[in-house]
Amino acid sequence: MKNNKNGFALATVLFISSIIILITLNLLYFSSNTYFFINRNKSINKSFLLAESALKKSLSKINKNYYITYYKFRPEIDINKEIFNNIDDSIFSAEQYDNLNNYYKYFYNDENIKRNIFYRIKDYNWVNDLRINGLSKKIYEIDSISTLDNKIWTALNSQLEITRLSLFNYGLFFNEDLEIFSKTSLTYKGKIHSNGNLFIDTEDKIFLDSEITSSKDIIKGRINGNSLNGKVFIKDIYGYDKELNNTNDSKSENWITKSIDNWKGKVLNRYHDINHKSILDFLSIERNSFYEKNSKYKLLISFDINGKKEITTIKLLYNNNEVFIKTIEKFNNKNSQTINLNTINLPSDTFDEISFFDNNEGKNVKVTSIDIFKLQSILNAQDFIIYASRNDAIKDLNPDDNIPDNLRVPNGFLLKNASKLLYPLLFVSNNPVYIQGNFNLHKVINGNDINEDNDYYGNPTYDLWRPAIIISDSINLLSNSWNINYYNPPVDTTYNFTAISGFRNNINSNNFLLNLYRLSENFSNQKIKIRGSFIGIGKTNFSTGNFNINTNPTFDYSYDNSFSKYPFSEQMLDLIPSTTESLKIISNKKLINEQSSFYNELKSKKLL
Repeated sequence: MKNNKNGFALATVLFISSIIILITLNLLYFSSNTYFFINRNKSINKSFLLAESALKKSLSKINKNYYITYYKFRPEIDINKEIFNNIDDSIFSAEQYDNLNNYYKYFYNDENIKRNIFYRIKDYNWVNDLRINGLSKKIYEIDSISTLDNKIWTALNSQLEITRLSLFNYGLFFNEDLEIFSKTSLTYKGKIHSNGNLFIDTEDKIFLDSEITSSKDIIKGRINGNSLNGKVFIKDIYGYDKELNNTNDSKSENWITKSIDNWKGKVLNRYHDINHKSILDFLSIERNSFYEKNSKYKLLISFDINGKKEITTIKLLYNNNEVFIKTIEKFNNKNSQTINLNTINLPSDTFDEISFFDNNEGKNVKVTSIDIFKLQSILNAQDFIIYASRNDAIKDLNPDDNIPDNLRVPNGFLLKNASKLLYPLLFVSNNPVYIQGNFNLHKVINGNDINEDNDYYGNPTYDLWRPAIIISDSINLLSNSWNINYYNPPVDTTYNFTAISGFRNNINSNNFLLNLYRLSENFSNQKIKIRGSFIGIGKTNFSTGNFNINTNPTFDYSYDNSFSKYPFSEQMLDLIPSTTESLKIISNKKLINEQSSFYNELKSKKLL
């Protein structure tokens, strides 16, 4: 019996020991698997983050490329920080680009093991309707791969869409506070946007018929805080005039509801999520910047004093080669002219140097006058952009203080003989620009004017009008009767162009348009007709003089709907500023491990 008891005890011990061993083995197996899965999950997460870092790098490249290619014609693109995690770039190696296989490669040193990361960017062409006021879209597709070993890798795909909208959708676009004020009745057609507050007031009546937006407030009143008894009417989407007054502007209670009830979405501001819209700045028109680098024709004026002689050299370059040089020497108040070089048969009187007293500036200004018709008759129609600059212009040291700097020298350029343009014109200068006389008229071939309600208006087959864009420090208008030698009372004058320039808010101005288009003549009781678009990019650097003339012209000013009819080349669209661009994530961080063509390509080339 004793042996049986001992045998039973031994068997029990062995059985229990086996159970313990099995449990221990299972626990060890479970722990091992848990450890394995935890590490694997960590590796997968790490692989995902590494692949995501490539998305971040690619997005940075797209932003940089867009900045270089289209300068500041795009806003500061709002990158969704929640989509692209912040990753410290210093933990990665310097990346390399494989030209043959079109991909970028860099690595992450993970416990002394190099973890490779690959990515590529596919760039699809711009798609647009070739209209100056149309939408343009571009797609970028990004593939990224990260590898930890032969079994763990992550492939991500993202598609980005960039949208551009031409600034010339707007009749008025101001980069700061904008005041629309008129002593007499004013009717304006065209979209209006202010990146600051928008003040509208009148002593009579103002009629506005298009979309009005502001990134701040829309106020019935003057910028100085005064409020006048005139009436302001804005059309709703059905075409009915609805009054804007002190009880329903954006300073009133229930503004959001009132604005929607009155104008059905045509009058919007910050309370409707209208944000600041970024546009180009003065840097784009400075020497050696975007426009000079992208223009084939450059007109450079240099002024020098040699003993008792004042020497002005007018130099025209094409593709940086000198094709026309004219020297004007002034000695004892007498001028002598010499044509040093003329390889393009340009008439000698196409360019000239003149000086006159500008009432606005309160001083003499020197300008290079340009006969646009003669110039365009020689130049290549495809090279429509002309960049002009002179070295004798001096900026106001503090253009924002509303006090003209007596040391400033607002010399610039004067465009004349331009009632008919032979082809589109983009004239860019970092100096003031004067426009003399009728400019770029809407006419048919027989010379008759074309009204805006005519189907031929803006149609390039019938209308002699051509898109004309002037980008400059300031715009100055001279009438048809203006003469440098003697004063003639100004007469009615018509200008059809788009101005992108600096502006000056001045307490002495009696019409908001005088802050946009500066006048040196007393236009009282005369009509100034303008069709186009005005983009105010900031305070003028040169033309900061106070208004020294008492003028109150009748303005007939509206947006030119020809922009929606005239077809444009890709080249011109790329040089025309745009706004309201956006970078939209179409698809982001999409896992494509099972069907990654990028992975298969890299694998087939034994790069993974």
